[in-house]
Amino acid sequence: MTGKFIEPNDVPSKDLQTIGIINASERFAGITNIMLQYKNAFQNIGLCSKWFQLMDKKDPGQYPVGEVKIQGNTFFGETLSMGINRLFCFKQKMKSAECDLAFISDPTLIRTFGPNVKAVTFVHDLRPLTEYADRKVTTLIYRHLLKNLKESSLLIVPSMKTKVELLEFGFEKDRIEVVIESTLFKKTPSHISESADRITSSGKITVAYVAQDKPHKNIVFFLELAKIAHLQGNKIEFILVSKLKRSTKEQLNSFTLPNLCVVENAENMEEVYSNTDVLIYPSRYEGFGIPLVEAMAFGIPIIANDIEPMKEIVGDAGQLVPLDSPVQWIECITQLLDVNLYRESAEKSIRQFDNYSQMKFLRRVRQVFQKIISEV
Repeated sequence: MTGKFIEPNDVPSKDLQTIGIINASERFAGITNIMLQYKNAFQNIGLCSKWFQLMDKKDPGQYPVGEVKIQGNTFFGETLSMGINRLFCFKQKMKSAECDLAFISDPTLIRTFGPNVKAVTFVHDLRPLTEYADRKVTTLIYRHLLKNLKESSLLIVPSMKTKVELLEFGFEKDRIEVVIESTLFKKTPSHISESADRITSSGKITVAYVAQDKPHKNIVFFLELAKIAHLQGNKIEFILVSKLKRSTKEQLNSFTLPNLCVVENAENMEEVYSNTDVLIYPSRYEGFGIPLVEAMAFGIPIIANDIEPMKEIVGDAGQLVPLDSPVQWIECITQLLDVNLYRESAEKSIRQFDNYSQMKFLRRVRQVFQKIISEV
């Protein structure tokens, strides 16, 4: 099957047989969700794609279903396995894989395809090169492979923040395209009235944080907010949506928080947002922050850390508050117990969602990939 970009009254673009989507992230990882959005976009704009799922771990159930699955080798330690697989093993095992254009989900996979296949690489952020890197060895691997990133024909980033970071590393401006992310969630204005009615009838407000349990996500700050609210007797309920590490669970068990609910396996995120009145986002570092856009789809007001790219994304959808004042965060939440103020904030949030609609995302994907396809 040959895919084409088809614009009304335009000559169709050059035929392209297959875009190979190269993903190594696990099933519920943020990068996987982003790549699934691109796969959906390719289908909507008439392009054929094939999903190549690279697996560091032995359990295939931890990964999304793909047309082609490539099992990596297992060595001593998860990080060592990831490093060797990305540097050597996946490249060898992908030799027979065929596609006309490789769309790579992670800079560490840049050497997966040979030099004869053009590559477009998605760079969500450069966190492995910052103080928020998960492990030192990850930083070393990333630094080594970042040099190879210059072999990519085009780099796609989700925000101006990531583009600026790449420019600081010496990448050419013309080879970086910003494609603002979207969500498959539909705009749900009815949620505003439902939340307002719930706040009025219960006298309480429910806030949520959706995040991976990693240091830069700053889950400890969210727990601190729950602790302060409990001690002050504030009418705030907290929902933490995260698969927690053992150390975080041990920390949680050390104190009682009756106002906190932890959801570790949320397969239906729409249900989570339908029970959320305010989204809290105290992350210390982000490339984008897709839960911000998901919350906007429901008209959920946002309170986020006062850093980029949150400034770029949130706009009028909420308030930006520095992390040095947890009490100020609590005050921002309790102010929204005023239903009139809540409705006003919620309306601003859902209007901001229009900047991240699926239609805008599809148009931008078409524009960017049309550019690279003309060179294939």
